[in-house]
Amino acid sequence: MSILRRQYWLWVTRQEFFQNLKVGFDPKDWWTCSKDTKEGDLIFLWRTRPRSDIGLLLRAESDAAPQLDVAVPTEGWKYCCKYRVLCEFDNPITIADLKNHPRLADWGALRSGFRRASFRVDPSDWMRLCKLAIKKNQGFEKVLNRAERSASRRKITLEEHIEDALQKNPGLLRKIGFDAKFEQRQVVCQEANGRIDMLFWEKKKKAWLVVELKNVRADSDTFGQISRYVGWVKKYLAKRTSVIGLVISRGADNSFTMATETNKMIRQCDLADLGLN
Repeated sequence: MSILRRQYWLWVTRQEFFQNLKVGFDPKDWWTCSKDTKEGDLIFLWRTRPRSDIGLLLRAESDAAPQLDVAVPTEGWKYCCKYRVLCEFDNPITIADLKNHPRLADWGALRSGFRRASFRVDPSDWMRLCKLAIKKNQGFEKVLNRAERSASRRKITLEEHIEDALQKNPGLLRKIGFDAKFEQRQVVCQEANGRIDMLFWEKKKKAWLVVELKNVRADSDTFGQISRYVGWVKKYLAKRTSVIGLVISRGADNSFTMATETNKMIRQCDLADLGLN
């Protein structure tokens, strides 16, 4: 059993959240997590009473991203990520198992009574937890080995390179008439079912600028997507200020162009217009 260089976590959740989690479950929602969570990180799930056990293995399917449209717990968790359930234990790891372990009996999460939403797990403690789970659950070692061998990080996309360039140099947007200050990137919009690629403040127009990046032609689906994000910003951030939607893509088809006739606050520009092609 080999461990790749990745992060390990313990997430803590109540019954109303864990009772429907199963292997293959495809969640529409995001999971509250540490801002340091990265795609490919592995997670054990601690289920609070009445279970009080570690019952599932999960994998983060995206990096952590800020969330602004949900109530934030008193612990201050403001980030969330996509996730996938890899394994549900027939025989979970119990408090008794932890207390009887010579090294895990003094584990910080156990000593704290699992009173946080997320704990970073040291690789040595992760190995100890894995050995406990393997001992109690036939077949878990194969599941774990597959998870550990999987790529710990996704490939950096062209869109992310463009995000980096715009974050470092928002002045590129002056080429298309925007004097913008960078605010955030990859902002989770749960109600809009997605993430805003980049969010700027347009200084001269005193408006929010919502940017969606596409390495393809913009189409009607793209228009629907940017429209939802503009609506989300109007609801949660804009108050009485204006919101502009900007799609940066490799051109636009007729369906997108016609759709923009219904909303002049949504624009499109080519990557080449910014010198990013």
